[in-house]
Amino acid sequence: MKTNKKTMIATAILSVSILSSSIYAVAAESRGESAEPVTKKEISVESLYNYIKVEGVVKEIRDQEGTKSLVVAQKNSNLETIFTLNKDAIILDQGTAEFITKPQWVEGMTIEAFYKDNLPLLTIYPAIIPPDLILVKNDSTNSSALVSRFDKELVSADKSLKLNINEDTQIIDQFGNKVEQKKVSEHPVVVFYTIATKSLPAQTSPEKIIVLVSEEEKEKEVDVDAGVEIDVEVDTDTVVKQPNDHVIKDASKLEYIVNNEKIVAPSAYINEQNVVMVPLRPIAEALGLRVTWDGKQGSVMIGKGTASLQIGKDNYTYMKTAPIQLGTAPTIKEGTTYVPLPFFREVLKMNNAYVFEGQIVVNNEEKMQ
Repeated sequence: MKTNKKTMIATAILSVSILSSSIYAVAAESRGESAEPVTKKEISVESLYNYIKVEGVVKEIRDQEGTKSLVVAQKNSNLETIFTLNKDAIILDQGTAEFITKPQWVEGMTIEAFYKDNLPLLTIYPAIIPPDLILVKNDSTNSSALVSRFDKELVSADKSLKLNINEDTQIIDQFGNKVEQKKVSEHPVVVFYTIATKSLPAQTSPEKIIVLVSEEEKEKEVDVDAGVEIDVEVDTDTVVKQPNDHVIKDASKLEYIVNNEKIVAPSAYINEQNVVMVPLRPIAEALGLRVTWDGKQGSVMIGKGTASLQIGKDNYTYMKTAPIQLGTAPTIKEGTTYVPLPFFREVLKMNNAYVFEGQIVVNNEEKMQ
């Protein structure tokens, strides 16, 4: 029996297809999941112009190799979705409008999970999705929350809500930094409110708005707005000197080198005590430390209890030891938390945190003399 080339190629393609399907099936079954394919259209979701929402009840909590997953039974359907939680997922309490840094997951709790609508998904069921944002529902309060895009008239994408922002409305990004009102119509946002009119669209004066700015967008905005200049020779004929650091005149013209990598961050400045003040979050995150902002307390946690501080207080703690005074309190400038440069040496115990040859250098290499 003769077999032509076309038949051989078709057979090969079919074999690869069957093999791929088998691999997905085995992987799914090994996790105790069905290998039946599912598409995005088969998931009960709501499009939010960049984000997809899935609402449901936590049916099961899994913890495999340090990764926690929530098996969620979707509202008004028989479908389930598995949400794998990573360190970048934003978790908010719908009732208090606060960030949840250490969530206590309980079976039976109701959540709304959101993920980007262009996220590639494997064709398996249940769908396994890493969410960008989770709202923990709280029926015991009168607070409501909406995740959506808003136009320049501050009307939501589904035309259900119009915002009347006033001076009492808190507007921050997901990193805890204060942002301008114009950002509300430029990015997806989370809106927290209690009272709304019965008009169409309903109108409300929100208590809090969280603008969801991506890391890439944040860096671009900082690069443009902060006016960071690089490769600038620092004039040594100066009037300001940081103790144990090189003499400088204008800290705003210094570039940041953290662990031998240049990072983009808001400009440094020199305060009234002639201390070089630097932005905490971008430097700490470049060192691999997560920064958590507590707006209610006006405090910041660095790492998993590594260090903490409170805005306006010259008391820095390291590993829950006695407070350390640096002579300068942390402060907020244009929505960014600033700390004195020695904070990274004296509190976070980095070997180096100096101004050196036109650069702010922070690393844990051999100590500079």
